[in-house]
Amino acid sequence: MAKRRASAVGHDVVLADSRAAGGVHGDPKLQNHLRQRHRIGRGTGSAQRLAPADLTAQKAPFCDGDTITLKTTDPGGLQYSWRRDGQLLNNEQRSSLRTSRSGTYIVSVSATGGGCANADTLQIKLSPRPDARLQASATSFCEGDSVLLSASTEAGYRYQWLPVGIAGGSRLTVREGGTYRVQVTDATGCSALSGWITVQRKARPTVQLDSIPPFCQPGGGPVTLRGTPTDGTYAGAGVAGNQFNPGAAGLGRHRVSYTIQSGNGCPAEAVRWIGVSDGLQLKLPPRYPLARGGRVQLEPTPNYPIARASWSPPTGLDNPTTETPWAAPDQTTTYRLQAIDVAGCPASGETTVEVVERIYIPDAFSPNGDGVNDVWDVRNVAAFTDCEVAVYNRWGEVVFRSTGYATSWNGTYQQQVVEPGVYTYQIRLISPLPAVYKGSITVLK
Repeated sequence: MAKRRASAVGHDVVLADSRAAGGVHGDPKLQNHLRQRHRIGRGTGSAQRLAPADLTAQKAPFCDGDTITLKTTDPGGLQYSWRRDGQLLNNEQRSSLRTSRSGTYIVSVSATGGGCANADTLQIKLSPRPDARLQASATSFCEGDSVLLSASTEAGYRYQWLPVGIAGGSRLTVREGGTYRVQVTDATGCSALSGWITVQRKARPTVQLDSIPPFCQPGGGPVTLRGTPTDGTYAGAGVAGNQFNPGAAGLGRHRVSYTIQSGNGCPAEAVRWIGVSDGLQLKLPPRYPLARGGRVQLEPTPNYPIARASWSPPTGLDNPTTETPWAAPDQTTTYRLQAIDVAGCPASGETTVEVVERIYIPDAFSPNGDGVNDVWDVRNVAAFTDCEVAVYNRWGEVVFRSTGYATSWNGTYQQQVVEPGVYTYQIRLISPLPAVYKGSITVLK
């Protein structure tokens, strides 16, 4: 509650009412500023009451150049007077005041015709706006290049680049011609706009350089380079004037350029790569043996790195455009490789994937002459004409040996049927698919 006190001076009664304001508009340092209200009554000992003269301003921040509207109580039938820093503001007699200056403002509110009066005080502080200077590293640039725009920097500054609408740092890289400016906002919330800067993007001339086929055989002579428009400059390994000499350039892939200087100061360049090789050579195995259901990787050996590869037919290949695909055909297939090296020189080669049936090895047979399973029938082994087959008894003695397996073992040793029991075997496949199989076989009665 506000404290009230009364004092008598002659026949006048003076009532004073004071309270702390709930907040101050403007500079944050003025928070908890004490608002003072004065009521003055003249009469015969009675005081006329008025509504408090609450003085308010629009929401901060207050920045240089802003126009601020101060408002006070306006129930009607009242008259107003305004002071700034103690100086009466003539002709300001309404309930609101528009100002663009810092200072301490006091409004006095009284009834029309005199009598009681209330007053309120509010201090306004206008903050300076941030520095919004803008500079460009250049006012024009060539197509494909850029210009750097730089705004003034201070701690707490924020930037909005216009008209592109990019919020970011104090620098902007521009690759398009146009007119640009920046809005800078400081830590108080005050902002300022820079002036406009116009940058021009200059076009480069259109330049062409005719392609040159690769040199794939040693001893090739110089060739003439042709670029348009004329009056340009050729450069690169093996280049002299408008001639390219593969012998002078050497083996490899060479960059040759043609440059034109335009009237606006923007050069333009066309580039060709010319390959020089003594010929691509491919080495491939004549065949790859493959057990049915398996896969094998085709691995050519080139004398130069391969840039592009194409295998045909694509059947059974995981990727026919890679240099070393995996092959898994269902039947024997011959594949052809078309390749181009890094110099652009072509070569071709072929190989055959030979699909071989997997052998089946029985684990028992009964050589008893009943016509059923009388021999050890190792299926599909006949394709391995140089295979080696051996069977051993439990003491490690050889009871059967054969190179090739045209005739199946009938269970005899030295023309006698062996004793029933378990025997071990080893089958060595030499060609076309080397492998060694070991295991046991049971001879039954």
